[in-house]
Amino acid sequence: MRRILASLSVALLVAACANPVDLLPDYPDTGTDTGADATPPKDSGKDTSTPPVDAGKDSSVADSGSDATASDGGSDATLDASVDADASIDATVDASDGGVDASDGGSPVDGGTGNDTCAQAVVLVNGVSVSGDTTSASDDYQVEVGISLVCDNTSSLGTYTYDGNDVTYTLTVPNGKKLTIDVNPTNQWDPAVAIVASCASAGPSCLGGADEGFSGDPETASYTNTTGSDQVVFVIVDSYSTSEMGPFTIQATLQ
Repeated sequence: MRRILASLSVALLVAACANPVDLLPDYPDTGTDTGADATPPKDSGKDTSTPPVDAGKDSSVADSGSDATASDGGSDATLDASVDADASIDATVDASDGGVDASDGGSPVDGGTGNDTCAQAVVLVNGVSVSGDTTSASDDYQVEVGISLVCDNTSSLGTYTYDGNDVTYTLTVPNGKKLTIDVNPTNQWDPAVAIVASCASAGPSCLGGADEGFSGDPETASYTNTTGSDQVVFVIVDSYSTSEMGPFTIQATLQ
């Protein structure tokens, strides 16, 4: 019997050494363990703390700064630059056409000096009367110098020296069409009118003209295009005297 008990004791002792935890009593967890089993899982911190990435997106640094600088400020600056560019373009166009409202063939904006030379000539529209003025213009063209036979023979342009102030107009005469230019002074002064093909050689290229009236009288010049193609011509409103200048109306008629 003693041998049996001794054998059982040895067996129990061996079993206890092999698995000592199983032989210990179960006690409730007090939360004071400091061993490896007490370390919380890595994802427990993510569940209980504010995500740093989300917090950054909600802050004023990410959204407010981006909206104010890139979206709002940048766009406004770009628009302002565009407006300034447009204003510069408008100023350039106004300067290049000499103050002439060329879009509708109207009269010079400044009352006469805008179309002082053929480079700034106002475009005449068929059947439309526009106002002009030679008062503030200068003397740029002498039609009498080397005047063509057609103008010398059909008008008095070859008789006088045209030292008065002059202004210019232009239009295209279709092939086979007759152009008639009517100039009417609106006060008592004596205008002259010439239709030329080239302002650089106004006299030799003169196609038609008139200087038949006196102070306050209208002048009418005409030209028929028989060149076989459309022709750009210039109209010069002038005067025989430096003391003859003033406002007028001018109209081109194509028939």
